[in-house]
Amino acid sequence: MDEDPYAQEEAREREALMRVTFQPMKQWYVEQSEHAKTYGPFPLFWQDLKTWSPYRAVQRLFLKATEKTGDDQPSHEEEVVPVEVPVEEDAEAKGKRRRKSKWDQDGDVQRNEAATTTTAPPTRKSRWGAAVETTETVDEAPKKKSRWAPVGQAGGDGGPALLSAAEQQSIVLRAKLDALALKMATVVQDAAIIGKDPNRSPSPPPVYDSMGKKLNTREARMRASYESQRMDIIGQLVEVNPLFKPPPEYLRARLQRKLPIPHKEYPTYNFIGLIIGPRGNTQKRMEKEFNCRIAIRGRGSVKEGSKGKKMMSDDHEELHVLITGDREEDIARAAQ
Repeated sequence: MDEDPYAQEEAREREALMRVTFQPMKQWYVEQSEHAKTYGPFPLFWQDLKTWSPYRAVQRLFLKATEKTGDDQPSHEEEVVPVEVPVEEDAEAKGKRRRKSKWDQDGDVQRNEAATTTTAPPTRKSRWGAAVETTETVDEAPKKKSRWAPVGQAGGDGGPALLSAAEQQSIVLRAKLDALALKMATVVQDAAIIGKDPNRSPSPPPVYDSMGKKLNTREARMRASYESQRMDIIGQLVEVNPLFKPPPEYLRARLQRKLPIPHKEYPTYNFIGLIIGPRGNTQKRMEKEFNCRIAIRGRGSVKEGSKGKKMMSDDHEELHVLITGDREEDIARAAQ
């Protein structure tokens, strides 16, 4: 069954919180020496907080201390002192009453507004004279936006966004692939250095081809081991990152199983004829039924003296049946 997406989201949020609060919590914990006696030393890395048993209790103490510190901080807001606007006295109001003109209505309205206004904050006006409404307050400072991403895309600590588990695994596999490429470039020199080491591990028995050339030299064995590891890492990269494009020489490794043939215990029994069948029909039928490739390998699988037969890497082994397929279930059914 698939995991609950809400549980996965909660786990990612919990890890992000641990990563963001790790440094300030560690600094606070070091300053509070009494907590170290109670809960022990603080972890070195934020990943260790997942397995640290007193993390919940220490987190609650840290949040309480942080909230208390935030409440005790003094406010730096500037006090707004109201400024009284003096009202100009009309010189003619003391004397005789002036006759109201029909064009003087706007002036009366302006004088009334000036008389009633005591404290009016300055407003920013546009070039056309209309007041511009602003939502900024004294406490809020203008936020500097990024030119590449909207606000909130960066990590909680101001660093890059958190990588998912698949992305982290892809980066690790890429690093291993680069390290193997460097080893394969210097495999000849490394094999020569190891060959001169008197404390080196014993070599396997030599294997020669039909021309008498040694096949399993130290360089060939090291190169084959590196190539096998390289193909394994490329296969993992293809599964983790669907966008990864494997190299042209990459072939998905097929599963195989070797079944020994007890020809020494039963020398008179024709195992090869039983497996292959008349005109190879038994072998073809089993390959089609189990969706696997079935072949006989090892010493005695080819008649001695036959020419034109390509030497295989397992021809020096004991006589056995080699089953190759893409699925483990098919190989198990064919082996039965």
